[in-house]
Amino acid sequence: MRPMSSPTGRIIGLDVARAVAIIGMIVAHIYPAEWHSSGDAGVRSWVAELSSGYPSTLFAVLVGCSTVLMLPTAGRLQLLVRGALLGVAGVALDTVQSHIAVVLVPLGVSMVVLSLVLAWRPRYQVLLGVVLLLGNQLVTAVVFAGAMFGAVNAYPVPVWVVYGLVGSWYIRTRTSRWWWVAVPAAAVCLAARPWLQQWGVAWPHSGTPDDVLLTATVAVGVIVCCEQLGRAAVRWRAAGVSLLPVQRMGQMALTVYVVHVLVTGIGLGILDDRAAVSPPEPAVVESTVDEETILRELQDAAARATSVQEVLDAAYRADDELLGRPVPGWDSVPEPEEFPAWMLPGQILVFLTFATVWLAHHRRGPLEELLARAQRRGAEILLAA
Repeated sequence: MRPMSSPTGRIIGLDVARAVAIIGMIVAHIYPAEWHSSGDAGVRSWVAELSSGYPSTLFAVLVGCSTVLMLPTAGRLQLLVRGALLGVAGVALDTVQSHIAVVLVPLGVSMVVLSLVLAWRPRYQVLLGVVLLLGNQLVTAVVFAGAMFGAVNAYPVPVWVVYGLVGSWYIRTRTSRWWWVAVPAAAVCLAARPWLQQWGVAWPHSGTPDDVLLTATVAVGVIVCCEQLGRAAVRWRAAGVSLLPVQRMGQMALTVYVVHVLVTGIGLGILDDRAAVSPPEPAVVESTVDEETILRELQDAAARATSVQEVLDAAYRADDELLGRPVPGWDSVPEPEEFPAWMLPGQILVFLTFATVWLAHHRRGPLEELLARAQRRGAEILLAA
């Protein structure tokens, strides 16, 4: 499958895929999935489900694609510096705000590792991926523990390297056959995930093999679809014009992501502060049912359950009864405020407009240009040392 490029030499489909990942993360951060867990089976719940776990893993796979494409021109040393700078930026964002788990640290580590292992033979890369995937929990606890890597709790770093390897394998092997394999497989994974979650597997960001298999397959399927859109944009002018704002948003994905995290993360902090109150002392309410009866009912409910979720629901109900809930007084505590309804479409529209206007006059986005200069300068300093 021949890549379709813009006049600047960029692969349009990959830029579109980056924009899809960014938009998905914006949705996930402003409208988290748990806000729509009240049984709503409409469009909003589907959007919340699709934005849970998939956008960040799509970004991770795209890092693998980008690393392969940049390696011949930038060189290994510049990529090492670039990955380190992304990690530093991630730590800085985590310091400024605490409401959004920042993905830049694991992405930076992934780029550093990929720049070192892309010269390996494919079988050794596969072996590395298997070792990282199966040993994820141990590696995360031993190597990447600590407050400095707080975002790793949401984004397991070893698994993010595996996603990067998947991206590197895709970009090196993609042909027209990918369309007939990746897209149907991605559709099956999307349909299967809610069912699998009922049995306690394939949860977002869990880093388990089933979660990685599902999300990586969906990511590759999305990239294949975006590359087809890129081909259409080159062939038909109307498609190219329609796709231009999305492509340019993906072209400056780092700038959009950082601004979004700052605006949204700090905004969530302000909303939490406004909702903070001093709740009254809870009154202890004794349960009217004895403990033995509650536990017996829990056992009966577990025996009748047809999914892990039903068992958990029964356990929560038993816990509430054992602790004597609900507690008078807590109903007066207000829930944290949410962003206004216009925030989601407003952010996306602003980013699309800004990217389109900025890149009409500049080669790169603001932070992309800064990062490119910093990585070149950093590589020069290391070579001179």
